[in-house]
Amino acid sequence: MIDNRLLKVSEYINGDTLLDVGSDHAYLAIYAVQNDLVKNAICGEVVNGPYENSLKNVRLNMLDDKIDVRLGSGLLVLDNEKIDTITICGMGGPLIADIIEEGFVKLINKPRFILSANTFAEPIRRVLVNRGYHVVDETIVKDEKKELYYETIVMDYGKEEYSEEEFYFGPINLEKRSEMFLERLNGEAEHLNTVIETINNKSKNKSGLDVLESRYKRIKAVLDNENK
Repeated sequence: MIDNRLLKVSEYINGDTLLDVGSDHAYLAIYAVQNDLVKNAICGEVVNGPYENSLKNVRLNMLDDKIDVRLGSGLLVLDNEKIDTITICGMGGPLIADIIEEGFVKLINKPRFILSANTFAEPIRRVLVNRGYHVVDETIVKDEKKELYYETIVMDYGKEEYSEEEFYFGPINLEKRSEMFLERLNGEAEHLNTVIETINNKSKNKSGLDVLESRYKRIKAVLDNENK
């Protein structure tokens, strides 16, 4: 029922209660309950269609007594409840960071966060580090069908300091330098280089070029260090 990306996320789930934000048919919550990773779960959906789909799947699996599907925005679906693990998957990093920032006030304890972003994970690290969290693990999974890389970041409560490069690329990613991490960076560097050359050679409008060049240089510095 769940793909490799969500399977990797499930490996980090702990405790009794899971909150899955943007639950995508409640697949992860259903898997977690059926495989005894948690005792119960809450699925949050902000749009009525996905909410109905999640509700239908929970009922089909006869898990109404263990999985509560709620219509609402992000962490705001919580109602003075203790949560052990929060998962937010399949979105861009900035949106995930916004969801955390918007609803963090609803938390009455310090749950584990497992975030799976398909773009720009840096804001996720910043928003949670600013709230006393630290990075426990980071992995990257590729969706071969969509040609997308998903960066999974696991964060627990406990303060730790990070450099700008660690915020940008991830402290565990930089430490492990996994094959998938380097593959993603190489692909991004090639793409950025093509875009920069196109703008320089064919476009009169150079706005945004400095941002692209800065990101390209940062990525190249990591890759060049790998090749030394």
